Amino acid sequence: MRILLIVGNGFDLNLGLPTSYRHFYKYYLEHTESRNEHVNKLKSIIKDDIENWSDLELKLGEVTEQFTSPNHFIAAFRDLKKHLTAYLKTVNSVEIPNIDKISTQFADDIIGFKKNLDPKYKSTYNSFVQNISDKKITLDILTFNYTDTIENIADQLEAHPEYADKIVVENIYHIHQQLNELGIILGVNDENQIQNKSLSFHPDIKATMIKPYINSEYVSGTDKECKQAIDRANMVILFGVSLGATDRMWWNYLGEHVAAYSQRIIYCPYEEDTSALDMSEVIIRNNGLITRCANNMYLANNAYSAVTPRIYPIRANRMFNFGLTHNVEANHSKVIDWLTTKINATGTI
Repeated sequence: MRILLIVGNGFDLNLGLPTSYRHFYKYYLEHTESRNEHVNKLKSIIKDDIENWSDLELKLGEVTEQFTSPNHFIAAFRDLKKHLTAYLKTVNSVEIPNIDKISTQFADDIIGFKKNLDPKYKSTYNSFVQNISDKKITLDILTFNYTDTIENIADQLEAHPEYADKIVVENIYHIHQQLNELGIILGVNDENQIQNKSLSFHPDIKATMIKPYINSEYVSGTDKECKQAIDRANMVILFGVSLGATDRMWWNYLGEHVAAYSQRIIYCPYEEDTSALDMSEVIIRNNGLITRCANNMYLANNAYSAVTPRIYPIRANRMFNFGLTHNVEANHSKVIDWLTTKINATGTI
């Protein structure tokens, strides 16, 4: 069986890493300086409305409305991106405790994910999997994260021969690139998410912040490889992803493919409330999760109707619960200390 695991920021947070935009803002707004008026303008906008900046990429598209020149906006954007890269590179150096144990739990959660399904979805999954002859899992991973935590876990798993006949990690794709010389891809899904219409079709703005355009124009091949991974999967596990609008093309592509080819989606959202539920509450909760997932795929009516019975929710944060979230804030302080020490010593990041 071929499974595609799609992970977002929630995966790194579960490993105790301070990778939310909230964590980055504290560093960027309080510990970096610039003489550029456009950089400082963007910082001021974020600081004055920080509660509404949980989705950095969407807000960057909106804030273009407050810049009249593409060069002015690009200067501010590049400064933020430079510091986000430096911040995440430092996060990437944080040691994850018990990584060997985590690698086996990671594998066990994928191999045995069925145990986390509610009874209705266990039954429908059993019917679905009867038609798949090869029960060994070939795993592709598509990550929206810039860090290399997935690679570290996969490397550790290779040291466990007892898993060799159960699961193999075949490919890892970074859809928004990695923390290397090519630079991360940060921005919006399309021109419609750039509020300043005088800037939205400017070629330099497109090359700066329209993510699908950057992938296709640079011809990295990443977008093609990720689509092929979706195409060949029997099942797709979504974990730690917000299903946000700035990656709409991917959620739409996934939904349309599932509608056409009868794959299954295992949807694992983060839930604040994990208290016990009675049967009626479980039904209501699961229906709500399925609706949330399907709504964010922006499907036509026929495709929407085909997709919803093929989404199996896993409630109550049962997958990849590594027990490390208590480390997030301590690691956040550590990362900021490392960065500010470097800046004070060298004057640069």
